[in-house]
Amino acid sequence: MISVNVSEGANELPDGTGGSVDTAMGAAIGPYRKSRLERHNATALRWFGSAVVSVLSIFFVAGASVAGNGAAEVAPTWVEARVFLPGSAVPVKPVSVPARDRPLPTVLYLHGCSGFDYSHDGTMGGWAQTLTAAGYAVAMPTSFAREVRPQNCDTATHTGGLAMEAMDMRLEELEYALAQLRTASWVDQRNLFLMGHSEGGITVARWGGGEFNGHIISGWTCTAPPRPEFDGVQAPLTTPLLAISFESDPWFPGPYAGSCATKFGTRKDTRQVILPGSGHGTASYPQARTAVLQFLRDHAVR
Repeated sequence: MISVNVSEGANELPDGTGGSVDTAMGAAIGPYRKSRLERHNATALRWFGSAVVSVLSIFFVAGASVAGNGAAEVAPTWVEARVFLPGSAVPVKPVSVPARDRPLPTVLYLHGCSGFDYSHDGTMGGWAQTLTAAGYAVAMPTSFAREVRPQNCDTATHTGGLAMEAMDMRLEELEYALAQLRTASWVDQRNLFLMGHSEGGITVARWGGGEFNGHIISGWTCTAPPRPEFDGVQAPLTTPLLAISFESDPWFPGPYAGSCATKFGTRKDTRQVILPGSGHGTASYPQARTAVLQFLRDHAVR
């Protein structure tokens, strides 16, 4: 396990470009709901006595099950997904991805609790710009395309957990998107990575499948001792992991402060990048971009 603190030459992000605005999370449907979600969410809902922990804990209180109509309910999150392709700043819908002579290495990216943000997730200095410039397709499901999708956070106050059923919805969306990518001719099936920021990062940390070349967790500490189902990393021990977070994060104070490095356990192919100061959005930091691109190179199949 490699842990890196990158303090040289880093500047705080301005508000509205990811420094204090949450922008990411993700999900699953079908057998995953009946197995992993039920196991993770068997804990009964309750509030904690401490005022601080009570406010924070709502970010992590998951419902016992996800209401809805299965695939029909989650399908719009893929139909309305944004797919960014190398050479273009404008995303297309999955159905509109043009035929290609060669499939593309692909990143499945999960946005944050407030939805897609061009400045952090897209091609206005966001992760899509960085990844497509490196030759990757980036598929971003749209969580708020659901007919019923409650808002799970207040970005003005850095408060999460306002509608915790959204956490299970994100797992549904991840699983559904993965199934679609597995049948897409434009995806290089040998090179499929999973990345999420903030709520999306939490979802990545909760994903226990081994379908991806590697997992990238951005803007999440993997630390939630009051809520065991959100504490730690669920990826298989053999899955490479990269985590990027800050020395402190206004979204995750108190018992939720920390870093994923303390949760990697016996995994050997891991790296933690800690950005200096207090912040949340990672996309504009050169150290974060360099780490992600190196991670993709290291774990791509050629």
